[in-house]
Amino acid sequence: MARPLPLDHHRVRWGRLSLQPSPGRQAREPYSSFVATRSRSFERAAPFYDQTRGLPGPAVAEVTRLLVAELTGRGRGLEIGVGTGRVALPLHQAGVEMVGVDLARAMMAVLIEKAGGAMPFPLAQADATALPFPTDSFGAGLASHVFHLIPGWREALHELVRVVRPGGVVLSSRGGSAGGSVLRAVRTRFRQEVGSRAGHLGAEHGSDEVERELRELGARGRSLPVVHASRTTTIATLIDGLEAGHWSWTWDVAPAVLRDAATRTRTWAETERGPLDAPAVVDTEVRWRAFDLP
Repeated sequence: MARPLPLDHHRVRWGRLSLQPSPGRQAREPYSSFVATRSRSFERAAPFYDQTRGLPGPAVAEVTRLLVAELTGRGRGLEIGVGTGRVALPLHQAGVEMVGVDLARAMMAVLIEKAGGAMPFPLAQADATALPFPTDSFGAGLASHVFHLIPGWREALHELVRVVRPGGVVLSSRGGSAGGSVLRAVRTRFRQEVGSRAGHLGAEHGSDEVERELRELGARGRSLPVVHASRTTTIATLIDGLEAGHWSWTWDVAPAVLRDAATRTRTWAETERGPLDAPAVVDTEVRWRAFDLP
């Protein structure tokens, strides 16, 4: 079952972390790492993840400010699916004590590189459905762009709640909304061309499944202010990324199917949108919700 899995040549160290359960709550024996095979690993996405999911500097600063306000005074926070540190690294730099877990060592290697080559805070390779921490280890839990990647997302959610102390908070973002943008139009057309073979493994995007489950666990939800971001790209770049499999919902689709879908999407886009290499502005709304635990 569990076996030590250090992050490349970096040693997974927990220093003086005190991971003891609160009185009255049952603890579970921790283990150093557990890697499941069902959840979606982002090993293949490490080289392009920040380029395709990253936010402009001002938006990063605003998201960080909102999350710091929620995390200050709560103690150590855990991010599941920490990845390249897109969320956790700015929080760490802002003074929030963080711990991160992820299935993909390649993603965490990018995080370490961005931090100057040294592990900025404790990291471990672990599956969100079986977290290697005792109950009540953290003051907060964070999950950004994660639950749609996990078939057992309810189990992962229960695990995250388990390791957060009573009165703590779970911060969740299901991804940015690109409503009305060229990105949404191109993705929608590409999905239509691919057909039913494309999809996520876990919680459905656009649904409130995760929020409902948290409410059933007794959490009280709050919406944080929406952060607006925009970037300029081209339709050609968007379609090239879809064809290359930069988005996890394409990973179970054969490369030949992606190529054919891309060809048909380019034909559609030239007719409906004009030159593929013309600048196109992609507007995104970044939405986070806070769930206060009983």
